[in-house]
Amino acid sequence: MEVVVWEREAVCVGPDEDIEWDWFPQRMSYEKYRTTWEWEKRRFPALHRDGNRCRFCNRPAQVVHHRTSERVGKEEPDDLTSLCCDCHSVLREHRNLG
Repeated sequence: MEVVVWEREAVCVGPDEDIEWDWFPQRMSYEKYRTTWEWEKRRFPALHRDGNRCRFCNRPAQVVHHRTSERVGKEEPDDLTSLCCDCHSVLREHRNLG
């Protein structure tokens, strides 16, 4: 899966002018996206919202799972669910069977 994340880049207009910021799309793999600050800005609020607990079994959460892949790179809060590793594995196995 390819993800598009909008990032800011400094653009020098001229030697005597201020730096301006411009937004540009950056394309990357899903694995790379999960290592970015953009992902962390979405992941941490989801964990906090869920009290750092798995939404299925209430054990400590280690994973933030995408409930949908429609908005990867621009997730909405309800697109993400905190899970423990065991529940995440069960969910992934179940999806692979369907």
